[in-house]
Amino acid sequence: MGRTIVAKITVLLSVFVCLIYLSLHTPSGKVAENTRCTEKGLLNCFATTPKQSGRKNTSNIRDRIIFPSTKPSNTQSMKTTKIPTKSAENRISFTTHTTESVRQIYGVGCKINHGQKGFPTLMEYWVDVAARRNIKDYFICFGSLLGIWLHGQPIPYDHDMDVCIFRKDFPKLDPEEAQRPFNYDDGKPHLIIQRSSPHSKSGTPRRDCKGNFVSHRIDPCSILDPHARVLLGSHSFLDIFVLADNDSTLFDEYERITYARDVILPVMPCKFLGMSTNCANKVPEYLAKNYGKDFMKPYKVCRHGSWERNKH
Repeated sequence: MGRTIVAKITVLLSVFVCLIYLSLHTPSGKVAENTRCTEKGLLNCFATTPKQSGRKNTSNIRDRIIFPSTKPSNTQSMKTTKIPTKSAENRISFTTHTTESVRQIYGVGCKINHGQKGFPTLMEYWVDVAARRNIKDYFICFGSLLGIWLHGQPIPYDHDMDVCIFRKDFPKLDPEEAQRPFNYDDGKPHLIIQRSSPHSKSGTPRRDCKGNFVSHRIDPCSILDPHARVLLGSHSFLDIFVLADNDSTLFDEYERITYARDVILPVMPCKFLGMSTNCANKVPEYLAKNYGKDFMKPYKVCRHGSWERNKH
């Protein structure tokens, strides 16, 4: 008898709670249209959240899960929280040469090339300079373009990247030149210009990073070639080379190679280190002109833990 009374009271309380819930969440006159709160339908009563005036739930799960501590209160307007990104230096893997495509080309077992740690920072700096100085026809060239063509990454033993620009754009770099003296180990990119390049003769005036004239190379600034360089520390460089536009042909002042105009122009959009940049118009023709018909074969391969010249 007592158990029967308790059971009935439990059912009545459940129905009562369900009716209160519906009265709070259902527009007037719509109660009958909702699930009946019987003993068997009690879970269904709470399983579906009623729609509110046709409005969709616009809460952002990204804000609730990724940034719970930054979710604004009800009295604040929702603001987009910018996801913090890793520094550019961390975007390139220090084990690039162990990826499958690179492994097959160069072999494995050589030490990690820490000189490439600064490549993304240097590339970002250059892309920004080119945009600000309206240098539109630059392109990734030489070994860097070879790396893009072979496996989409820098060649694993390279300590520099190569960019080519045209003679008409070379003076645009003047305002970007670093004022010496400067500390090349301060973690910032610095652009230096060697105006006597290319192929400056021994004894040609050169300056070190302190601004002193020296007779030989004593630091990353005291160079004779290339035409210009963006340096980041003493081991990461972006070298800038100049081409002359002779209308029907283009002349590489550094390598002293003449190209048919359409081999390079118009430059074509491409990706390098995850960034949008430019490549030569006809990459295979350009690479063959610089490295011969066997340019697909690597110049160096990893053997016994060291980089050795590849015997074709």
